[in-house]
Amino acid sequence: MKVTISDVAKLAGVSTATVSHTINNTRYVSNETKEKVYRAIEELGYTPDASARSFRTGKKKIIGFIVPDIANKFFATMIESVEKYLSANGYQLIIANTRENMDREETNIRLLTAGLVDGLLVASTMDDFQRFDALIPAGFPVVLVDRIFETKKYSSVCVSNFQPIYRSVCRLAGKGDQRIGIILGQLPGRAGPPRRPPPPLQHAGADLRLSAGCGGLWPAGG
Repeated sequence: MKVTISDVAKLAGVSTATVSHTINNTRYVSNETKEKVYRAIEELGYTPDASARSFRTGKKKIIGFIVPDIANKFFATMIESVEKYLSANGYQLIIANTRENMDREETNIRLLTAGLVDGLLVASTMDDFQRFDALIPAGFPVVLVDRIFETKKYSSVCVSNFQPIYRSVCRLAGKGDQRIGIILGQLPGRAGPPRRPPPPLQHAGADLRLSAGCGGLWPAGG
């Protein structure tokens, strides 16, 4: 016979509402009462009905993470960290791998935002903000990861390469080098070569009185 929330409440000596609030963290419950509820849950082997909880709270407790290359160590490490944090807070993680394909990304966004998840983390492959933005339902929580658009509509989390590049250039210049080359990788989904040097190169050039370009630094006028 399936164990119900009423069974848990009876054993813990509390109301079913208190059991629900303890499980869903939707209202303050004292640590002493939580301990009673969790002990009863463990003793009875109770498993909350995820679909029923979702219906009541409007939350699935699931976050989607769309990545361009799941085999890339950078994203694999990030996925592990995100999953660990979400799990500690009672959430599950769904991973979608776009393989650097904009059409796959569009399909995944449509699928996940159609009621499967509470929010999205997206390392986008798209080069067209309007196309991306049109896929996101109004008010749907989205955080861009690593890859961003010039239009700053969504929250984002990125790794800054400013200091590493700046310090590297200054170190080379400190050794007497005046012609410093830099190889800039092309971002997937961003067509064409970079049109201007990255900010750290521009700042380093200004501080060192060197001319900056997309290919590197050289003596002013030379």
